[in-house]
Amino acid sequence: MVTVGIFDGVHLGHQGVLRDLKALAREMKAPATVLTFRTHPDGLVQGKTPSLLVSVEYRLLLLEREGVDQAVVLPFDQALKNLTAREFAFQVLRDTLGCKALIMGFDSALGRNREGTLAVMTRLGKEAGFLVRQSLPILWRGRPISSSLLREAVARGDLGLAWALLGRPHAFWGTVVPGEGRGRPLGFPTANLRPSGLEVLPPRGVYAATAELRGKTWPAVLNLGTCPTFQGKETLLEVHLIGYEGDDFYGESLEVFFHGRLREERTFPDAGALRARIEQDLRECLELLGKGESPAVDTLPRPPTIPGSECEPGPYSP
Repeated sequence: MVTVGIFDGVHLGHQGVLRDLKALAREMKAPATVLTFRTHPDGLVQGKTPSLLVSVEYRLLLLEREGVDQAVVLPFDQALKNLTAREFAFQVLRDTLGCKALIMGFDSALGRNREGTLAVMTRLGKEAGFLVRQSLPILWRGRPISSSLLREAVARGDLGLAWALLGRPHAFWGTVVPGEGRGRPLGFPTANLRPSGLEVLPPRGVYAATAELRGKTWPAVLNLGTCPTFQGKETLLEVHLIGYEGDDFYGESLEVFFHGRLREERTFPDAGALRARIEQDLRECLELLGKGESPAVDTLPRPPTIPGSECEPGPYSP
């Protein structure tokens, strides 16, 4: 069973496709396979690559969490761009992946110039020996959930809408790197994550967050910015895990979830003023997080889920 796409963010729309993929995989007793791309096709097709919500590595981790059996990552290069729908069906899907069934999203099209519509791929699938099915869209207030809609929400800092579209808080996943060591003397050591510059990030500022480290969830205060009080120049995510008193974890993976914005990034007159403000940030963070209970979000009283919310399957779109 194969589905094809970028799956940037693995939002609720993607999760709907993956549910259909896994259901059909169980029925046909075959692995659920996602074919995705290291680079966004728009870079070649449109001449402009959009900023992505997650790295390739994080995307693969999210797909694994959704229960995908295997993911195949291909570079979207000129050779792949030039494949006709027929060549894609036979060479990539049938011969390379051994596809028994193809699940297409409601707006999917494969092959050169997006010629491989549902109707075309259905016909080619009959020739190549695999079924073709289409997954229904998931709607948010009448609009299909899409990565572009999610990118817009994250970029303007609408964490509530991002949560609604993802089914979880927006997050960043990366490797902890050494920083300048300014947090520890202040009494608030931080784990530092370095964005690549290619990700969509919320506006700079201080956020209430949670952090996943070694299988445990910690409440956290996250500063996204350059730390102007100390004339910093590099954009970092500086994460203070509230209550953590263990060893440093340089080189380890850390996943941080944005729950709500506490304030904008500011320059303070001295370290003492900054320390006092951080202490207030910690209090406000714990209050926002509800001390481990239902976290608040910016624009919604609680994160919606598909059952009983405005996120629901939309009409069939051939």
